Amino acid sequence: MEQVGGLDAAFLYCETPTMHMQVCGLLLLDPSTMPSGYSYDRIRSMVFERLSEIPSVRQKLAKVPFNLGRPFWVDDPDLDIDRHLHRVVLEPPGDERSLANVVGDIASWQLRRDRPLWELWVIEGLADGRVAILVKMHHSTIDGVSGASMMGQMLDLEPVPPTPTLSSDERPAQQPPSPLELLARTMTARLAEPLELARLVPATAFRLATTLWRLGRQGDTGTPMTKPFTAPRTLFNATITARRSVAVTEVALADIKTVKDARRRGWGTSSLPRRPWRTPRSFTPGRGTRVRPRSDGRSGGYDQGIGDVLDPGHRRKGPRRAAPRHRRCQFPGQGDPSDGRR
Repeated sequence: MEQVGGLDAAFLYCETPTMHMQVCGLLLLDPSTMPSGYSYDRIRSMVFERLSEIPSVRQKLAKVPFNLGRPFWVDDPDLDIDRHLHRVVLEPPGDERSLANVVGDIASWQLRRDRPLWELWVIEGLADGRVAILVKMHHSTIDGVSGASMMGQMLDLEPVPPTPTLSSDERPAQQPPSPLELLARTMTARLAEPLELARLVPATAFRLATTLWRLGRQGDTGTPMTKPFTAPRTLFNATITARRSVAVTEVALADIKTVKDARRRGWGTSSLPRRPWRTPRSFTPGRGTRVRPRSDGRSGGYDQGIGDVLDPGHRRKGPRRAAPRHRRCQFPGQGDPSDGRR
């Protein structure tokens, strides 16, 4: 049992019927090389055997009485894989447009919170004989790096995978705690909050002093700081609905690496693409980076940085200094997620 972290709890609290805080990943598989041929039952057996290696797909939310604290992750003793694993067949012609429409429909449905927050859809009927697998998980349970790690646990590098050491039905689930126990754990954690608050005071004072210093420099530079909630109206910040649309395309791996390298160096103003919605004002960049690994397979934490960067040189230097530190944040026993081995 583990209490939901602060940022992960924010993903839960910020979710609305039209803004789903869930992450979807689509895999296209070629089943022609499977030793015994493709079958849905084999996919189901593979998922069932490996659930024990991924704790986040076996745990659900448990609310604290009266919502006095953040919820807890607890084992689901009634976990039923058939409530999470689904199968759908595309209608002819089974092209990429048909696949995109089905993926959009699935992404439009909100995950239910009375069970572990994930779904796996096996999509058959593609015209070229391939099979698509769509994984949908709540953002409170996964981030980019932990998602790559999960795929490493679900998939293999060899056509014939090794026999799992422990299947899901052999690993008993822990009994969920009582509401009284959840309340007691929450109240115990509350006792440590004054100490945590004392630790935050120096950092908060430093940030406040930095902000006041920047405000004082506005007269020298002539450029005011960007105020919150003053972004220009664009097609990206319009009101959304629960409906999701998906488009599929192909991009060369070399082009992706080029963009990735440019992102690490940091983009200056001259390298930003010209678009109708772009304004002559400076932009406010934000980045979310996973900064610490965790051994339980659940998302770790984020280093969230947002600021008004006017100097293109500073934009390049900041990510360049931070990239080596963030790239070292890996899961035990795994290589760098960006080196092609995972």
